[in-house]
Amino acid sequence: SAVEVEPNDTTAQAGAAAVSLTQQGWVGGAIGTLGDVDLFKLTVATREVVQIDTYDATASGCGIATTLR
Repeated sequence: SAVEVEPNDTTAQAGAAAVSLTQQGWVGGAIGTLGDVDLFKLTVATREVVQIDTYDATASGCGIATTLR
């Protein structure tokens, strides 16, 4: 498990701070200010099933739009 590293608001910044997860894990992030964007780069070494979920502070869902590209 890991925590995001700011800044990560652009695709270049998302790839600059590598976060390594093996097996199961999570990356924690936060929307610090209105308009904040958090981008993460995901590299998968082999064909894998990847599940991405987003949650708010209550861990019961998320009212923020999440996009996977």
